[in-house]
Amino acid sequence: MDPIPWPENFPWQGSWIDQLWHALCCDIHASLRDRGETKAPLDREVAIALARLTPASEFHQPATLADLGEKYGVTRERIRQIQIRVVRRLAARVRRKSSLTARTLDKMTQAMPPDCREAPLSWFAGELSGQSYSKTFREFMLTAFLVDRGIPTKEARRQAKEATAIRPLHGAENSLSQQENKGDASPGDVEGANAFVMRILKKAVWPKQLNDQLAGLSEFPPLKECKYHGQYYSKALERFVGFDSWGEARLIRALGKCTVVTEFAEQPMKIGYRFDGRDCTYIPDLLVKVDPGLLFVIEIKGRRQLADRRVLAKADAAGRELGECGIGYCLADVDGFGLDDLVAMEPDDQFLRRLEVLLRVNGTVRRDMFEEAFDEKGLEWAYNQLQRAVLREGMQYDTWLRPVSETRYHFGFRLRA
Repeated sequence: MDPIPWPENFPWQGSWIDQLWHALCCDIHASLRDRGETKAPLDREVAIALARLTPASEFHQPATLADLGEKYGVTRERIRQIQIRVVRRLAARVRRKSSLTARTLDKMTQAMPPDCREAPLSWFAGELSGQSYSKTFREFMLTAFLVDRGIPTKEARRQAKEATAIRPLHGAENSLSQQENKGDASPGDVEGANAFVMRILKKAVWPKQLNDQLAGLSEFPPLKECKYHGQYYSKALERFVGFDSWGEARLIRALGKCTVVTEFAEQPMKIGYRFDGRDCTYIPDLLVKVDPGLLFVIEIKGRRQLADRRVLAKADAAGRELGECGIGYCLADVDGFGLDDLVAMEPDDQFLRRLEVLLRVNGTVRRDMFEEAFDEKGLEWAYNQLQRAVLREGMQYDTWLRPVSETRYHFGFRLRA
């Protein structure tokens, strides 16, 4: 069986739990296709599996057997039977090396600290014990981890049940998630969250006069329903917060932990802009307030979309309108990489000559053509050079994300001189 391709919106910058949960959701959709299901909405059985397997409420709202029984008009025992059946079917898919969950587990194993390799189960149990993840999720993932390492399924289930009830043998210094959260590269703790948020705020277009008069952000309710299926429970806001990408989810999580930001609101306002001769409306991702009361609007985009024509039109309109109100505007990817970083890159003359030839011969350059021509130095480098050229030369760069399923998207672009 051909492996499922990694989805465009896979949370590479998220934690291992982010990645495992995203992979598991994709495998659930794949199991639906195996059964001949073609409808986009999750059926009852999969909805029950998601509600019972979810690692924590920040990913997908959990539900008890009683809650689900009341929702679907059946007994708790019937819900339990459905859960067992669906989880077993899902476990069979996950055992395949081609599944996204199995491949994510392989990535985790490769990144395991050297001093934990003699006791991998204890290490992975420690990873899953770092937060209040549900028992069902921990047992499922521990079983999958052991089966992925060649342990028979029945024995893997037994060991997983035992490990779920035992505290991890290794200290926090051996936890991969703890290692990821050291320094300012990860928003895992207060110090890391502060550095992470400040790295994005440094990309702000500063207004001539700053606004420090707005008392609170409670007057900014969300103006749209996010298209993404997940929600994050913000302890700072004491409610679920919607997001359109895992980049936004990562930033929202950091905002809830950092001490730099005192308040924030998602999808807070409407900004008018012109695009291709039409009047359009733009709703940015987040409005944040920092000490001593300064306001910033933050827009998180994927690295490959920063120089998109529509993104630039929105940023230009937002910079002008917000500037008049004394509010800063930040456009960056989830790592704090922005337009100024693209412009400041050292140009590659050979890249520019080859891109010019592609445009002259074809008139329009699309994703497949581009990646085939510039893959030898790595696609991240190629896309950075491409967007630098777009900003410097005034090319027309249009990108899109087309849904493949409820959790997967296909990235495409069109480039014209």
